[in-house]
Amino acid sequence: MAPLVSAQGVGVPEIAREGLPYWLAGLLVSVIVLLLVFILLRDRDLRHRVNEFLSGAKRRVKRAQLRLKLKRERKRRTETLGELGRKAWAARQDGEAYESCYANLAILEKNARAKQAELQETLTGLLELRKRQDEIDVSGGSRAGNKADPGLREEERRLKKGVREGERKIRAGRADLRAIEERRAEQFIELGSLVDEARPEAPEFLGTYVQIDKHNRIILHFMNELEKFL
Repeated sequence: MAPLVSAQGVGVPEIAREGLPYWLAGLLVSVIVLLLVFILLRDRDLRHRVNEFLSGAKRRVKRAQLRLKLKRERKRRTETLGELGRKAWAARQDGEAYESCYANLAILEKNARAKQAELQETLTGLLELRKRQDEIDVSGGSRAGNKADPGLREEERRLKKGVREGERKIRAGRADLRAIEERRAEQFIELGSLVDEARPEAPEFLGTYVQIDKHNRIILHFMNELEKFL
């Protein structure tokens, strides 16, 4: 049988093996680009649509940037109002409009202290249970030879159950404390807003007033700029 002729044989042109030369590919791309530019320059409607598309994309990007900046500045302003509320609560600033916030904050602080005391008690009990578990482990209570003691097995089960229950109570108590802190933060913001509206002439509040006014100016600037891109 005659041997098969390889694809790399003499009969295959060199250009087919090596592909299109780089300079020729670049030349073709340049010609295509020039044709597109020529068409764009001659077609006014197409040029107008392209300009509108590019302009619209720029406006959308700018609008998104302004909205993000506006959101951040409003967040800073809210944090500053909360700071003002904390100062008013610490100073017990006189004002009938603030009494409702004061009452709510007093209840929340009382609940927080009670929850912290409950957590501390649960944590102390949990540490005692773990300590007893360690004592049993050191004494060999978990070894197979001591498993025959029903009293020891029952104590180990009780300890494991107590540890799980203690850990569950601690997780729940910490979640309750976070919820209380969130409600306190909301009350401080509300109180700060009331104080900002009244603007009592308390020396400890003056610096915070200046910060709030600065936030208001920046927010107004971003809102005015945003209207230009709507």
